[in-house]
Amino acid sequence: MVLDNNCSVPDVCASMDVGPTTLRRWIDQVRKEHQGQAVHPGAEGAAGASSQDQTP
Repeated sequence: MVLDNNCSVPDVCASMDVGPTTLRRWIDQVRKEHQGQAVHPGAEGAAGASSQDQTP
């Protein structure tokens, strides 16, 4: 909705009953996927470690 329909983050958050941080993370994930970058769910919240710092 934010990316395709240019809706505001607060409006989408209210309609989906999610917080703005969650929605922004989803938006970032979709943008990375569209750019062909690998996305590792949960990697952003790993106590400051970037995805490059983590071993599989």
